[in-house]
Amino acid sequence: MEKEDSERPAPAPYPSTDREENDAVDLLEYILDHRVKSHIGSRDKTPNHDGWLELVNESHEPIGRINVQVKKLPGKHRDDPKRRMKTKHLAYCFVSRVPFIVILVDTEDEIAYWTPITERWYYDECLYEQKSKTVKLGNKNVISRTDVEYVDKWDKLIKYQDFPFIKLDRPERGVVNWGHRVNQNFVEIEKAVSELGSELDVSVSGNYEQMEKGKNNWGIPVNNNFESIERDVCVLAKEVDIQRIGGYSKPGKGSDGWDIHMNYNFFKIEEDIERIADRIPDIYR
Repeated sequence: MEKEDSERPAPAPYPSTDREENDAVDLLEYILDHRVKSHIGSRDKTPNHDGWLELVNESHEPIGRINVQVKKLPGKHRDDPKRRMKTKHLAYCFVSRVPFIVILVDTEDEIAYWTPITERWYYDECLYEQKSKTVKLGNKNVISRTDVEYVDKWDKLIKYQDFPFIKLDRPERGVVNWGHRVNQNFVEIEKAVSELGSELDVSVSGNYEQMEKGKNNWGIPVNNNFESIERDVCVLAKEVDIQRIGGYSKPGKGSDGWDIHMNYNFFKIEEDIERIADRIPDIYR
């Protein structure tokens, strides 16, 4: 005899957010410009992102793509676009090989807001110490049927990601041979600083010290290098009239979170050098 329906085990239901996530993706795809091709799955189980958007030119030839996390904008935050998100999902910016953005969709007013999620932002907000974060988007970056300025902004994000003037490694604590990777970073920084110094016709020190394998007190040469790099970068920045340069930390050997502080320095050095190089179009990109 078959069991009564009330006695049968029930299959797992769709999550409570299924409808709102699907509505958000549907609305976003409706308002996207024809130069943006959507590859987003509202019921996709891929962790950390919901898919990607691919930009095309007027001939519909692909230009590049952007990874996206799409969420419905909470009704109570429609005047101040923001939403609380898990930081482990935002940490996808560290492994995404293309720009990574969060999009919040207002399904009532048929408008969306977006913001880039970057390594620099992640560290500036100290997200490595938090389990969740309220991501504030503001009203600046808008996606709508009538406002398509975002397409040009995304195009610039893609080009910046593809053709950086300098790209440094991010060795984590415990990785094998991290010292070699840090040394390679100093080599790349010296090359970039020397090239910019030559272009601007100013003298920089360079000659950053290489750490020897097994060397004790490695924190001393590393921090000496950061001091020298800061001096060099400040000299270059002064030539092109750029402010708020440097401010690198000094992670000591054995200090808690030394790898976080060291890698933050590499992020900041990348940004500083990129800003300087951006003022010299003849050699940039």
